[in-house]
Order: sequence, then structure tokens, then C-alpha cells
Amino acid sequence: EITRELQECPTAHMLDLHSTSGDGPPFATIDDTLANRAFGFALPVPHVLGLEEELPATLVGFLNGQGITAVGFEAGQHLEPGAVDRAEAAVWLAMEVAGVLETGVRNEAEQARHLLAAQGTRAEAVEVRYREPVAPEDRFVMEPGYRSFQRVRAGEILARRATEPVTCPEDGMILMPLYQSQGSDGFFLIRPVNPLWLSFSARLRRLRLERVVHWLPGVRRHPEQPGVFLVDPARARWLARQVFHLLGFRRRPGTAPELEMVRRESF
Repeated sequence: EITRELQECPTAHMLDLHSTSGDGPPFATIDDTLANRAFGFALPVPHVLGLEEELPATLVGFLNGQGITAVGFEAGQHLEPGAVDRAEAAVWLAMEVAGVLETGVRNEAEQARHLLAAQGTRAEAVEVRYREPVAPEDRFVMEPGYRSFQRVRAGEILARRATEPVTCPEDGMILMPLYQSQGSDGFFLIRPVNPLWLSFSARLRRLRLERVVHWLPGVRRHPEQPGVFLVDPARARWLARQVFHLLGFRRRPGTAPELEMVRRESF
């Protein structure tokens, strides 16, 4: 019922509020469409792109698939008192960018902007590079002291699976280290995205260049699903996935051996 009402509203926006088990600054999670960028980038916090490629089913992803502008917001550690204030601040700014604030309460949004901007982290975009999967039988335990956006190095021991060490596969920053018994994501690795790349991608998406993307080596159209492309990792050059991201596509989670690249709604 709620989804239908949102679909009928041409300017529907949704902000999905969360907290994390590990410490770290607030951040927004954005399925990388131009509409979601306009919504999520209004929050003066780091913006995480590509998380939906690692998580097969989220509320934000579902609503994006229905054509609704939706962004996630991680307010901080579960028990941190300030997380509540940051979540409230995000709601005020979301209402401002959605155009539903009356003139008399605009000051609340300005205070919210200052509160989030004062967290000491740059409002830059980062992309997810890696996910560490966890199963209940793994007895997965993070090493103590890690927090989101902390820099880590390749080979660094980040956690243990039973008695076996879990090492960092590449240099980067850690995101959402798992410090609770529930959850299937041990941690994510992220890296910054060049702002010029984001600007360039917006221009390319408006040109609708997916009409020629199947000319890339190792790329072909899906024989049964229009608008879906299959990428052979063994043949495609390493930039193939980045090119698809530029054009507004995402990798469908769990697809193998070929990658299935699907165009995001509202590109």
C-alpha cells in the first residue's frame, strides 16, 4: 500500500535510517543514479556508492527498482547517543531537498547541516571494492579497534574465522566492521571516487551510450532480457565494469561466471 502511494507521487523520496555495530562517522549509501545523487549528496557526509552490488536485497534497492528516489543513512554506532541526533539531522535535510519544508522551519535544516558537517569527515564519494562474507558457522570475530573509514593495508589481519586469520586483500578503507553476533557481512573495503569521474559519468548517461556498449571486448547483450549485458571477466578488459558504472549500470549480485550488468532506474 505504501509503495503504491509512493509510486503515484512523482517526487517521492525515502530515507532509510540505520546504525552500525562498529564505530565510525555517519555516511549515506547511494544506489548510483542521478536522482539518488541529487538526494543523497545534499547530506554533508561521505557517500558510499556500489553497496547494492554486494547486497542482494535491500529496502532501498527495492524502492529504487520501483522508480522511487531512495537513499540509506548510517547514523553511527548502535548505542552512541549522538547517532539519534545525526539521524534526526538527516531527516531534516532530506525533507529540505524533497521540498516539503515550510519557510518557517528552514532554520532547523540549517542547524542539521551544521551538525552533520561538524563530524570531521569529508563529504566525498567512495566506492565499495570488496565484501567479506560471513556464515553462522564461521565463528567470525573482528580484531578490536577498527572503525568505518579507517585506512587498512593489504595483508593486514582484520579478523579471524575460527582460528584462521582474515587478511585485507588490498589497500583501502574499511567500512562497517562487524562487532555483533548477527550479520552476514564481516566488513567492506572502499576507496575514494574522483569527483571528475562522477561529473563525466553524468554527462555520458544523458547521451545513452549503452546502445554501443556491447562493442566492448567480452561484452554481449543478454539473449532473453532486454537492457541487460553479459560481461565475460576472462575476456573483458579490466575497465569493462568501470565503463558500465559510468553509464549507470550495476552488477546483479550473485551472477557467475559471467557478470550481469543491469541499468539502474533513472540512470
